[in-house]
Amino acid sequence: MAAVLALAAWGAARIEPVASLQAMVSDREPAARAMGRITSDFPAVDALLVVATVPDTIDSAAEMEAMLRRFAADLESAILAAPDATALCREINTGEPSHVRAFIENVLVPNGLYYVDDDALDEVSHRLSREGIAQRIRENESAIAAPGVGGKVAARLIATDPLRLNELLADRLAGKGPTGEAGISGDLTRSRDGRSLLIRITGARPASDLEFAGAFTERIRRLARDTNRDGLTIELAGAYAIAAAAEKSIRGDMIRSIALSILMLQAFFLLVYRDPFSFVRAVLPVVAGIVAAFGLYSMFSLRLTPITAVIGGVLAGIGIDYCIHFLSHHAGLLSSGRSRIDAIAGSLAEVGPAMTAACGTSVLGFLAISRSNVQALRDFAWLGATGLAGALLAAFILLPVLLTLRREGAKSRHLRPLRIDIEPFVRRVCVHRKGPFIGALALMAISVGVLSFGSGRSSWFEDDLTVMHPRPNAPLAAQRRIAERFDVSPEALIVLLESDGPDGLVSLSHRVASRLAGEGPRRAGVAGTYGLADLLPDPDGIPARRTMIEALDADRVLRDFDAALQRSIFNPAAYEAYAAFLRRLLTESAPPGIAGLGEYPGLAETFLPTPRPDSVGGAHGAAALTYVHLAHPPETREHRDAVIRAIRQALGDVDGATLTGLSVIAGDTEHGIRRELSRLLGVAAGAVAIWLLLFFRSIRAVALALLPAGFGVLCLLAVMRVTGTKLNMINLIALPLLVGIGVDDGIFLVSIARARRRDGGDVAQGLSAACHAVMMTSVTTTLTFGTLAFTSTPAIQSLGRIMAVGVTASFAGAVFLLVPILSRGAVRE
Repeated sequence: MAAVLALAAWGAARIEPVASLQAMVSDREPAARAMGRITSDFPAVDALLVVATVPDTIDSAAEMEAMLRRFAADLESAILAAPDATALCREINTGEPSHVRAFIENVLVPNGLYYVDDDALDEVSHRLSREGIAQRIRENESAIAAPGVGGKVAARLIATDPLRLNELLADRLAGKGPTGEAGISGDLTRSRDGRSLLIRITGARPASDLEFAGAFTERIRRLARDTNRDGLTIELAGAYAIAAAAEKSIRGDMIRSIALSILMLQAFFLLVYRDPFSFVRAVLPVVAGIVAAFGLYSMFSLRLTPITAVIGGVLAGIGIDYCIHFLSHHAGLLSSGRSRIDAIAGSLAEVGPAMTAACGTSVLGFLAISRSNVQALRDFAWLGATGLAGALLAAFILLPVLLTLRREGAKSRHLRPLRIDIEPFVRRVCVHRKGPFIGALALMAISVGVLSFGSGRSSWFEDDLTVMHPRPNAPLAAQRRIAERFDVSPEALIVLLESDGPDGLVSLSHRVASRLAGEGPRRAGVAGTYGLADLLPDPDGIPARRTMIEALDADRVLRDFDAALQRSIFNPAAYEAYAAFLRRLLTESAPPGIAGLGEYPGLAETFLPTPRPDSVGGAHGAAALTYVHLAHPPETREHRDAVIRAIRQALGDVDGATLTGLSVIAGDTEHGIRRELSRLLGVAAGAVAIWLLLFFRSIRAVALALLPAGFGVLCLLAVMRVTGTKLNMINLIALPLLVGIGVDDGIFLVSIARARRRDGGDVAQGLSAACHAVMMTSVTTTLTFGTLAFTSTPAIQSLGRIMAVGVTASFAGAVFLLVPILSRGAVRE
């Protein structure tokens, strides 16, 4: 046994935290899977954001500019001068990158005829005809002869673009190329008031590597602090900073949850029982079961999400219930005069089946959660099920051993009540059963009324995904402030494009842009898109466009242009550069593709994944991003759903295009909660009912055993409605869990009542004694779930509060609803 536990402890020590939001939402939703790929493969969303803000005491725009530029230069120099920091960084973007202008000048404008539509090309063809060229030259002669400032301005324009093609192309290419929108292309690094500078630093490894994210964030934090000579306010945000903060919170929550659970359980045992070692005897089997569960879990997964990190404390509170029932029954048999060995054997025979049945229902409650679409909840479920099974097995193996270590004839001090004894109270409930029973029915009626006349259905569900992030979370708060200062929507929508090759990606991007420019998306609030379609021409139209351009005949155009200049007042030698531009514009036969975009890494990283040697379809792989701009950020759930619905309808038949983003995942999560809740609750209730039917072999007994859990669920829902508690993808498991855990009270009470009636004993006395153990188990479960309220993740905090209320309500249902029924002999053989 010791060797098995040592091996399990070694395996548990290998488990590492996972801070990804994707682990906390449904991994069977396309949007969540797409966001998972984006966060792991695309550097555009995997960056450390350093925001420097000038103090409020500085009002001079020039001084603010100088301070921000100085900090950016100093930080970049410090990173490059430190070998360890340089090894951590892949790229530093401290301002508008030169590759943006270079792409426009070297790629987009010279290939402009591949970007414009057919109408614009017809206009270009007209302007480059012999008549069109002659007409433009005559207009230029008239314009330059105009007196005053107008003539001077015209002269400058005519000198650079006598045929005004750039003017035409600029009108037609409006919206093409880098937009410079903050948070999308990464080009705009200055806040709207000019007081803040945004610096993007991409790490050498992805933010999902939590150890790297922590080291990377801390190193940049120290360098930013050391180079801050002007008293700027420095904030860190982005994927790396959020991951580093979450990693610390997950480890802290795990330690805090287990420590608080153990301390609170020990304090409770010292308060209630005379024997100071009773807690040690009760908790040792539980610890063994938990360690074994984590060791077994480590054989299949090394992921430690926020919800699985705190399960150790929860299992301590549930698993100790079996030991309490065993030790309570053992103490009762000792006090009746039985020997130590007989008391152990009697406890195994009399309470062992009920312990097994109670453990079975709790395990079924956890296994019902394993049907969830959320990986973190499936991990939680398997850990919980194996932990409880291990605790029960350890109780049957270790408790008899521990109890035989006492001297024969020693005074029994095993779990004898010191201050708290509810047996007299339960006896009064049995005698005056009508009042408590009517009171319980009245409370149920009130709960039904609250649920029937409360607010609408949508108020049940949480649509704020940040509740699944640890708090306080400085990087997440900084992220929201960045969105406000830089006029960026924190809920950007992204379309993940996946195709067989680079040309397919570009064509797909054009299809997506065309669909989202339709009437439906526009009416829903889509203002535009930004993707490969804005940077690269559609490969499907290149052959036809090349034929149309060749028909313009570059040699003929240049001859006509030179002839028109010869007949004008202009010097042909002054337009040699422009003539070269015309020749390139009309003879360019190889427009840019994804491979050419790779020469401009700042742009490539905005849309393409990190290069991988084994990637399909080129260095960047067959995936890309298209960003969707909204006219106004969704302010209501209805607005959000309408936008998402319109986009999905527009892209419904576009294979390889998946809409994602935090707001999309939030909407899918909300709908997923509705589906998950009814499904998991149904699976839990059905499995528990079948298990109880096999155990009791009586439909009436099963119905009675389920009463406390049903009462608890009903009261819990009413409390949630009154307090405004919303369901999220974490706390929704409280309801199936409550079915599995809350029914334990009914199992022990119904079992005791049936045994006493079968043996001709006093049912009321048996129920009074059993309620003491039921109270103890309810308190221990409530305490350990209550420790979740001290974790850092709001969604997990709400799970702790909900379970504490539900378990307490189930105990109340057991005492005030089930005990009055059982005391009347309602259970029949």
